[in-house]
Amino acid sequence: MNLFLVESNATAVYCPGLATGIGQVPAETAAQEMASAYRKFLASTRNWSQ
Repeated sequence: MNLFLVESNATAVYCPGLATGIGQVPAETAAQEMASAYRKFLASTRNWSQ
């Protein structure tokens, strides 16, 4: 996986409710899965050296 650090002044990241439209995934389920993926991503980046 090619990952790189980008400095930004962003204060928020917005993401639509993935698969909640045509995919008919309930909004609560989509939110839980997206939060889980975000937590896993954060956990994987904690040991990056700068």
